Amino acid sequence: DALLSLRTFVLQPFRALLSRLSFSNLRQGVEASNSAMDNNNYQSYKYDVFISFRGPDTRNTFVDHLYAHLTSKGIFAFKDDKRLEKGESLSPQLLQAIKNSRISIVVFSERYAESTWCLEEMATIAQCRKDLKQTVFPVFYDIDPSLVRKQTGVYENAFLSHMKKFKHDHNKVLRWSRAMVDLTEVVGWDVRNKPEFREIKNIVQEVIKLLGHKFSGFAEDLIGIQPRVEELESLLKLNSKDDEFRAIGIWGMAGIGKTTLASVLYDRVSYQFNASCFIENVSKIYKDGGATAVKKQILRQTIDEKNLETYSPSEISGIVHKRLRNRKFLVVLDNVDLLEQVEELTINPELLGKGSRMIITTRDMHILRVFGARLPIS
Repeated sequence: DALLSLRTFVLQPFRALLSRLSFSNLRQGVEASNSAMDNNNYQSYKYDVFISFRGPDTRNTFVDHLYAHLTSKGIFAFKDDKRLEKGESLSPQLLQAIKNSRISIVVFSERYAESTWCLEEMATIAQCRKDLKQTVFPVFYDIDPSLVRKQTGVYENAFLSHMKKFKHDHNKVLRWSRAMVDLTEVVGWDVRNKPEFREIKNIVQEVIKLLGHKFSGFAEDLIGIQPRVEELESLLKLNSKDDEFRAIGIWGMAGIGKTTLASVLYDRVSYQFNASCFIENVSKIYKDGGATAVKKQILRQTIDEKNLETYSPSEISGIVHKRLRNRKFLVVLDNVDLLEQVEELTINPELLGKGSRMIITTRDMHILRVFGARLPIS
């Protein structure tokens, strides 16, 4: 009876609060309009993305993979790997990292709400969303979004514990509760029981889209590249109404930045396709394993398929055709030095879906002319 009375007393402030707040349905994907990106204040940001997570739940798994994928795209992400959760106050450096980020990704896990450190991070992020128009992406890793949204189940137990711990400061706990409600009203990702690689790729593509392709990690290294990238993008004619297959070429001697141009262009536009892949150094892959090795790379990137060694070359070709048939597909073939390296892939307009695109980088203009790449750029 005493426990029941305590439970009723502790929950009363939450139920009163939650009854006044509405919850939106979680949908697949993220709406770009959840908060505006202020490109005019680009220089004021130190980080592109801040990741809030509970280390024991997701470090070395989802969060590390997400962080690696973000940084591989030139996105400057912050994740606190050296946190010491002693006390409830965040360090000034961590507070500044949150405030100086354009986007925050909050990875809700089963025990996220047990950490007062995580809850303080989350509340700060919610305040930045309100005051600084920071974009927030909630991700539900191994927890039902409705449990987080309504603060039931393990989340209810966590908040009960906090209310008992902070019995003289219930406002602190209510602040965390309200922040959680606010953030879970934002459309996010429920990644439970789904291919991790695909979900991470979708999140990163949405980050790229919202950043407007101006990443902090690229700011100094790629000064002057933007006009060339925009020129290449215009040649792709992504908004063309005819939806026909198009290929463009980037031609020039070694070391002038062909791969860099193609990589930035790929990161800039790949989210607009149903499937995409960037095959770096095709000539070496082809030399080591022929067209089949290149096709395996395509499959690994497009469907996250790793166990391909037992398949014959004809079976690999069949899988490529099956997976890519009628899909809007973007493929970048980097450093092609023989025409057959493209021809033997048998990736042609008849196979792919409408609006598909191919980008080829090469030192041999003849390859582009024979293949018919449109308006090659030197």
